[in-house]
Amino acid sequence: MKKKQKPWVLAGTIGDLSIRLGYDVRDVWMAGYSDEQINGVLIGEYTLNDLWKMKPLGNDRTPLGKEILSGKHKP
Repeated sequence: MKKKQKPWVLAGTIGDLSIRLGYDVRDVWMAGYSDEQINGVLIGEYTLNDLWKMKPLGNDRTPLGKEILSGKHKP
């Protein structure tokens, strides 16, 4: 059985994303959260408050995000 693919809505300008997220998306990236995690908030899978409780998965946009992806980040 195939896993259903989630809709991808993480598109648009930084301002557009921030308005839909209800928070400056740049700050979310700076905290190390991935595009997939942010997309989860945008599609209603979980709330922004839920996201803040999750462990950041990393991203390739910020120094902390890259550090998390590389496995070098020590919380």
